[in-house]
Amino acid sequence: MTHHILKIESTHWSAKALGVKLFETRKDDRNFQVGDTVQYIVLDSSYKRPRSAVYEIIYVLKEYQLDGYVTFAERLIDA
Repeated sequence: MTHHILKIESTHWSAKALGVKLFETRKDDRNFQVGDTVQYIVLDSSYKRPRSAVYEIIYVLKEYQLDGYVTFAERLIDA
């Protein structure tokens, strides 16, 4: 299992922080796997909510994506 640190724009972070956006589509350059953890770092320094959180990847979809991209579902494990 791998721990990934990813940057995220504050507009996308707000939906994730509210628990509405439970998936992520990213370039498939890190070999994301079920069980990996992802820590998001918010790029906008003026954002008022917690600026970092850790999620566990619970599902990976590589089919039906643009070539070279992956979508994964995740659950919050540490805010």
